[in-house]
Amino acid sequence: MAEYVKEPKLKRSLLVREKSDSFGFDALSQTELVALILGYGVKGANVLDVARKVNKKITAHIEGQLSFAEFERELSHIKGMGDVKIKAILAVVMLLSRYVSTKRLTLNSPQKIIAQCQDMLSSKQERIVCFFLDASLRMIAKKTTFLGTSRSVLFSPRELFIEALRYKTSNIVIAHNHPSGNSDPSPQDMKETQKLFEISNLLGIPLLDHIIIANAGYYSFREKGALSLD
Repeated sequence: MAEYVKEPKLKRSLLVREKSDSFGFDALSQTELVALILGYGVKGANVLDVARKVNKKITAHIEGQLSFAEFERELSHIKGMGDVKIKAILAVVMLLSRYVSTKRLTLNSPQKIIAQCQDMLSSKQERIVCFFLDASLRMIAKKTTFLGTSRSVLFSPRELFIEALRYKTSNIVIAHNHPSGNSDPSPQDMKETQKLFEISNLLGIPLLDHIIIANAGYYSFREKGALSLD
């Protein structure tokens, strides 16, 4: 059996660059990787402190909490982030987003949507997850937009479409869970989904499906033919 080797404890004085030279980039945390890009800090704000704040903003942008413009503005509010460093971070994030965009997850079936919602099955609250897709049904963003109780969830079409416009979405799929274990739609589910479907078509951002997931299975409005403009 292979012997488990404990990684040697690094001295506090070991700089990020030296750490990468000694142990490789895999040994660096996200904050340390950002610190390498920044290079140095300023008086009153060492590079790791600055990098930690920048990393939080990068995460918020990637998770869809900040638009690119908001992300840039937030970076400018961090002490130690001058114009050159901001442009370096923006360039890296934009480059990565372009690489990722060519490999976005294609969500073209209920099964693929359900695979992205497994954490909802253990939730004791109803949750609505919105999938914002491009014209090729590739995921732009996934957001838990609404939370509710064990029996219902308050839903705002207005908020949904504000987010859709923000992401320049071409298509939408929504999914929500039934903690009861029964995936059959309630009368309210039917009414709200039909309303949302009609609004989405008027706005030109089609609602492709609404999927209810539960421990007993799933219900796809699209598969059941429960979406109609009549």
